Amino acid sequence: MISWRERINPTGKKKFKEALRSNDIDYILREGISQQEKGVHILDVNVGLPEIDEKTLLTEVVEQIQAVINLPLQIDTSNAVAMEKALRLYNGKAMINSVNGKYESMSAVFPLVKKYGGVVVALTLCENSIPKTAEGRFEIAKEIYDTAIKYGIKKKDIIFDTLAMTISADKNAAKATIESLSYIRRVLGCHTSLGVSNVSFGLPQRDAVNSTFFAMALGSVISICIFRKKRMDLYYVRGRIKKAVFMRIIANGSSEFFSSISMSIMSIVFNFFLLKYGGTTGVAAFSVIMYVEVLSACLRSACAMRFSPP
Repeated sequence: MISWRERINPTGKKKFKEALRSNDIDYILREGISQQEKGVHILDVNVGLPEIDEKTLLTEVVEQIQAVINLPLQIDTSNAVAMEKALRLYNGKAMINSVNGKYESMSAVFPLVKKYGGVVVALTLCENSIPKTAEGRFEIAKEIYDTAIKYGIKKKDIIFDTLAMTISADKNAAKATIESLSYIRRVLGCHTSLGVSNVSFGLPQRDAVNSTFFAMALGSVISICIFRKKRMDLYYVRGRIKKAVFMRIIANGSSEFFSSISMSIMSIVFNFFLLKYGGTTGVAAFSVIMYVEVLSACLRSACAMRFSPP
């Protein structure tokens, strides 16, 4: 699983806004270097403010960041002209944030994805509305998917974000998000992304809520996640995951058992390479231990089902 943090982004960041207004590129570069040192895998780059020339500044920031940082970048803008200018000079395959279910959005973004190459983040919203149900979000995802394929974009280059909403406003919000993630992975076979911390906005004990939600999302095999803090309460996550695996096996039987084993083995292999070749060493080591424990839990559960009397 890949993680990124939206630190090179003016939303809710007074100092960063001032840096953009004063064209303080050094401040932006320091923020990017800091994120790389903390083990972030992708840097989101957003310089959108109403009073600045986004087309010029986004191009400059992307060029300067790539000169000092070797992480892949996510070009984050709703301005198609700024997006194309940044993609034209980008070295490598960029992430593009974002496209949604509106015709205008798809017709503006997909040609750029096809022309310059890239991985596009697709938001399951349409006409500025986010469906409250998993079925509604999946319908939008299917429309985006079908349109992307018509433009010649491969499904491996589409990452769906089903938009986690705060449960303080809607108690069913987390359930809809998780179910829609599962639909997309199972039916479309595409990668998925999740802004984990959105679910706890406006609530106390946000880290506990985020950790629990993250554990639930792992069951839907999310590909990319965004965290609120530098790190999460990983031991809390481990306990939640073990409990979730047991409950799923009990509810769904042997098919869920084999699915859990498969997920555990793949995760162990991934985290081995993450630990060996880069990333946050502590998180990688913890992840290996966590998934070994999940696999062990699956085996113990299978033995119990196999040898328990009818």
